[in-house]
Amino acid sequence: MKVDNIYELIKEVSKLGASSLEYEEDGSRISVEFSGNKDKKIVDNIVNEEIHIEKEEKTYIKSPIVGTFYTSGDEGGKPYVNEGDVVNKGDIVAILEAMKLMNELKSEYSGTIVEVMVKNGESVEYGQPLFEISRS
Repeated sequence: MKVDNIYELIKEVSKLGASSLEYEEDGSRISVEFSGNKDKKIVDNIVNEEIHIEKEEKTYIKSPIVGTFYTSGDEGGKPYVNEGDVVNKGDIVAILEAMKLMNELKSEYSGTIVEVMVKNGESVEYGQPLFEISRS
């Protein structure tokens, strides 16, 4: 999100008489509340306006090795975790097979699994995000 584009967006929205604006793009979120009355127009200098930009950092459990991703320790077994599950740091979340060795993948964080990003049996690369987790 470029600052110049943000200023242009704010100017255009203020012309409509809006009292606030919220916009999100690529994990960044902007929230603007216009001071004064609704008829106030923003000029090129918007120093008097309150602008809050939040960077929402996404947290991922990534693959520490190249291998094959498995959701459980047994073929057709119950997955260690599903989307919406709460995990603690150190909990097993998957199995990664590399060179015929089965490696337990443990969560580095405590939180809630937001998304399982790979399918059972898929090949994964070193550093590839496997799970998005909302940290608690």
